This record gives sequence, C-alpha cells and structure tokens, in this order.
Amino acid sequence: MKSNNNTMLKTTFILLALQILVFLPSICQESLFSLMINTGTSWTFAYLAPWFFTFFIAVLISRLVFQNLTGFKRTIFAIFALLIPVVTYFGINPIYEGDFIKKGRSTEFTKNQILNDILSEDPNFDGLVCVASPNCPHCVEAVKTKMAPMHKRNQSKVFIYLAFGDQSTVENFKKQSESGQTPLIVNSDIYGALDIDETVIPVFLYIKNGQIVHLWRNDQMGYPALDWIESKLN
Repeated sequence: MKSNNNTMLKTTFILLALQILVFLPSICQESLFSLMINTGTSWTFAYLAPWFFTFFIAVLISRLVFQNLTGFKRTIFAIFALLIPVVTYFGINPIYEGDFIKKGRSTEFTKNQILNDILSEDPNFDGLVCVASPNCPHCVEAVKTKMAPMHKRNQSKVFIYLAFGDQSTVENFKKQSESGQTPLIVNSDIYGALDIDETVIPVFLYIKNGQIVHLWRNDQMGYPALDWIESKLN
C-alpha cells in the first residue's frame, strides 16, 4: 500500500513538473527565441524549437495520463492532455505562411542610388540592406527583430538604409528599433526618393560583388530566408 502511494505521489509530481514545462514556451516564446538567436542557432530552428518542445512534453503527459487511468476516460483525458498545450501554443504564437518563405526575387542591379550610397560607405560590402522609413512601424519592427539580431550574430554584414532624416530622426529611429550599433546610413537624395521598384517598405536588398542580386518584401522575409542570407545565398 505504501509502495502504491509512493508511486502515485511520484507520478503526480512528474505530471505537475511536465505541466509547468509544457506551457513555458507559450509564456516565454520571445525570450526563448532571442536566447537561441543570440547563441547562434539557425533562425528556422529557433522558431520551430518551442513547437517541438511543446509537442514532445505534451506526448509525455498524454502517455502518463493514459498509463495511470482506467476505462474509456483514459483515452479522452490522454487526448485532451496532448491537444490542450499544442492548441494553447498555437493560439498564442500562430504560424503564418510568410514565416517559411525563403526566396523573394533575383535581380541584377548594378546602377542604383541605394547601391551607390552603400558602396560609397563600404566599397567591399556584401550583405543585407533594409530600406526603411523613420515613420514606418513595420520598418521599426523589421529592424528590431531581423536586422539588429543579425548584426549581433556577426554572421552577415547588414546596413539600415533610412529614406530620410536628420540626426534627431536617426537617433529616434535607433531608439525605437533597438538597433544599437547596427550600421545605418541616410538616403543621399534630398527629396527622400527611393530607387526601388517596390511601393511598400520595408524592402530588403542583398548586395553581392558590387550589385543588388536579390530583393525581398517584408512578407517574403521568412526564417529560411534569414538562414539563406547568413550563408551568403549559397
């Protein structure tokens, strides 16, 4: 009898511990993602890892529930034990199609004002440029979640290309986007015109061997694209 009680207590303790663990990714997704990104994990794996973790722990909970109940109710409770954590995570952190897009479109621009401005600043630049506006919240978010972390990882050169702005505007944009020391230059065109054939920004350009070889809109910049960029499009 004492042995059965000890076993039940042990099982209850394990279940409670697993229930805490299974909901951690739902609560701390951004922190876990940032931790993995800052330690050099691939962007795609860092995004998917909490999903794998949640599902794996949910399977363990479901199995324990199934093993420790009897009758028809064990199947029902086991299914709920599996589905609730997974559905909860998806509800808080839904997956979007754009998260897994890799390719925008190839280009071959060798004469372009943005290209000239970047190469004037760094003649040997090979890397990613985010064309942004200081008044664009999507640009702020793109710099905060993609460009700044990529710069910190030091796996690819990056530049923020601001459409216009004086020193005050630049400093405010840096503060909002938490871009820190991420390289930033301002458009040399005094009217703020942007030499790109896209009507919506932010736009991402990849420069390689003195030309713009690839372009992504914001909704095309999925995590596989970021991994591809860090491999220099190889």
